[in-house]
Amino acid sequence: MKNGKIKIDWRFNIFAYIWPMKIPLKRLAVYLDPQIHRALKIKSAHSSKTISQLINEAIKYSLAEDYEDLTAFEERMKEPNLDFESVLKELQSSGKL
Repeated sequence: MKNGKIKIDWRFNIFAYIWPMKIPLKRLAVYLDPQIHRALKIKSAHSSKTISQLINEAIKYSLAEDYEDLTAFEERMKEPNLDFESVLKELQSSGKL
């Protein structure tokens, strides 16, 4: 309280509005390159999303790509292995090298 007035932290109000309290959040320190941090701040302002939301989306996207890769690897496990030398010889004989 300052001069008889209650000080309200506007960051808490915005944080409570953006993040639904139903989802338990974890706090983590992340060290970013200054240029990447600046770009994230600008993108955050333009997209009306927090930096945390942008990072979460990027990580979810990256993990989804990893899942797709693992699925593709599993599907291709039954395919025969090709010897690198034989592939090169085939390319040479077909005139592609």
